[in-house]
Amino acid sequence: SGADGGASGAAGVGGAAGSTQELPGLHPDLVPLANKGKVRIDLLNNNNSQYYGDFTIGRPRQRFSAVFDTGSGVTWVPGSKCSGATCEEHHRFDTTQSSSFEGSGCAGGSRAAGGRIHYGTGEVVFDSGNDVIGFCDSHTNPGCHGDQVASLEVPKQVFGMSTQQTPYPFRILPFDGILGLAPSGSRGSVLHQLKAAKALDRNVLGVYLSQDTHRTGSLSFGGVEPGHIAKNSPLHWHKILDPAEWLGGIKGVLVD
Repeated sequence: SGADGGASGAAGVGGAAGSTQELPGLHPDLVPLANKGKVRIDLLNNNNSQYYGDFTIGRPRQRFSAVFDTGSGVTWVPGSKCSGATCEEHHRFDTTQSSSFEGSGCAGGSRAAGGRIHYGTGEVVFDSGNDVIGFCDSHTNPGCHGDQVASLEVPKQVFGMSTQQTPYPFRILPFDGILGLAPSGSRGSVLHQLKAAKALDRNVLGVYLSQDTHRTGSLSFGGVEPGHIAKNSPLHWHKILDPAEWLGGIKGVLVD
């Protein structure tokens, strides 16, 4: 999990449901964070390589799935201008269908109106804008069709809409794009906008990554889920070295 209060972070815990009374082995340091998340998002495991979940963009909501990428401050999805099978076989964002879309800003936080991202095995070219991004609780409001109290909105989030994507690897991937969850020091990050909007009582992100491709992981905005924490496991806080990256210092590595 991570706590975003500037240049600090947390490690050693991650996030399912269950009260602290039901889990008497929960360490006292974790009690204030337990089950305090605003929403919990199921994370699907793609071959232990990428973990992706659902979110929405715009009003009315247009639905997408993306890798929840803590190593990136950039969010992008396929855009309606992107033609060809790579984009057409995924969800594409249509700016004309969102009343809240604004075509200004850029996904990386600079003044440019678009950009190009080179990945290890592919490339994306995109236009930029901003709109409201939404998250709905996977347990109580799946697909954003249920209780709207169990939802979280990120206003005026800058993101990219791809105009070109290389067929490999994007055509075969089961998700649409990337959701950037770098620390709030990264101005393009979703966490930057969440913090600026004071959308969470505590700027905490609880993450549980399942090693079983047939079982979902979990991401909790605003707290941690004690059902994924080992009994009596302590909470360790670690400073991050850069306010825009989840980068921690280590003294050594022991391999058993």
